[in-house]
Amino acid sequence: QYSFAELRALLTSAGEYKFDGDWFEAVAVADGGKENMDTDPMLSASSIDYNESATTNYLQGVDGKYGLRIKVATAADNTLKRGDKVKVSLTDATLVREDNPVRYTLKGLTANSFTIESSGNAASVSRTVSQIGDDDIYTLVTLKNVEIAFCYGSYNNVRTTWISTNMQNFDYRILRDANGARMNMLVNSNTPWAITDNGVPQGSGDITGVVVSSTSDFHSAEQQNWYTDWHRRPGSIRMPSRLTESIRSVLST
Repeated sequence: QYSFAELRALLTSAGEYKFDGDWFEAVAVADGGKENMDTDPMLSASSIDYNESATTNYLQGVDGKYGLRIKVATAADNTLKRGDKVKVSLTDATLVREDNPVRYTLKGLTANSFTIESSGNAASVSRTVSQIGDDDIYTLVTLKNVEIAFCYGSYNNVRTTWISTNMQNFDYRILRDANGARMNMLVNSNTPWAITDNGVPQGSGDITGVVVSSTSDFHSAEQQNWYTDWHRRPGSIRMPSRLTESIRSVLST
């Protein structure tokens, strides 16, 4: 049995580690199958690969200290729900480490890799935007007292009478806290609430999401992103000088 710290220690730099067996325990922080789970890549100027979100979920340790992104074989294998405490089989799985920032993805999983031990709530850790660090990546975090800096329009401001949503994989809104620190909230274009007649929330409050790191061909600059899929409220992203932490909110609508 591995702990999250022991899994991370298997790779001290960017690379891959293939497992023959063993297992670890974790808590799912999102419902599998949601549209806003990962950056869906553009295949052409008018085509998007929606399989990335469909096969992505996030696990964190029972203590919430570290997290992993998981990639399952097919959308039908993405069965975990937020708060599921699971025993994860590592048989035939591959752990991938990426650097700048350091983050870990576990690939090669199927529905048979998971044994649900119990169901409950996934605990989040409270942070200010400036407190977000690399160790928070792929964990559930609550940002305290943030607002949407430009609180007009929808989460994705795409006029669908002029342009198809298939021509843009995501859009973002800037989140700002009381100290002026900021992150961007990324919302995939096929997220059901991306375009809303009611507009985005006004004022400030807390927001919960999964810290991620993402680069997309749609935007020319590398960006940090916090994706959101939680009760029609935003997640956030910080945009520093390098590709680092971001947050993707992946709770159920």
